[in-house]
Amino acid sequence: MPRYVLPGLEFYEGAQLALDSLSHLGMKLNVQVYDSKSRQNDVASLIRNRRLDNTDLIIGSVSVPEIKALSDFAKQKEINFVSATYPNDGGISGNPYFLITNSTLRSNVEAVHDYVQRGFANKNIVVLRRNTPFEAGIYANIKAAYDRMDYDKKTRIREVVWSDATTEAQLSQSLLTDRPNLIIVTALDENGAKTILRKLAPNAPLTRCTSSACPPGCDEVQGARLRRDHDLLHFALLQR
Repeated sequence: MPRYVLPGLEFYEGAQLALDSLSHLGMKLNVQVYDSKSRQNDVASLIRNRRLDNTDLIIGSVSVPEIKALSDFAKQKEINFVSATYPNDGGISGNPYFLITNSTLRSNVEAVHDYVQRGFANKNIVVLRRNTPFEAGIYANIKAAYDRMDYDKKTRIREVVWSDATTEAQLSQSLLTDRPNLIIVTALDENGAKTILRKLAPNAPLTRCTSSACPPGCDEVQGARLRRDHDLLHFALLQR
């Protein structure tokens, strides 16, 4: 079974268990299940063909860009839309009909920042981001968390803007050899995460390298032992 099928299957199985429990409680529900990855039932087609117009509640296991399309539709039709699995708000704001079951991206960014500050002594914290408004916003949240943090051992955060043209040698200039290098990568897309981790790998051929909250595929990066947890934010520890 292809790996990309598993999240949707797990979501469906969980929804089925919840619906069975509601049925045992005597609730009568009319539930329609759509495979948003199929050509006939993709989100754009469902909206265009008005198949969701009479819905009272939408629960979706979707990601970008479908989450934005469903959010806009829910706001227009005043239908509650619950994003059940996506690990951040998708950049959506000002929509009272949009609910997320996971914590927001900002909350997770602040938690990662607090963890690296308090969890490691004598560290070099580097934020690697691309030159986009979205990733600049993530860095701004990290910087704000640093400014608010009341901790006498907090370490200054170094910001490095990278692109596909950035070389391994250029990245190495931000890394230190006498302490752990705690790297926060703001790329939330799989290709971006793979690209920067491959660039980092030659800098740590003999080091311990772990990765927390990487997207699918990060464990395939050559030259570094990476642990994949869930799609959220990338945190790598390079320690000589």
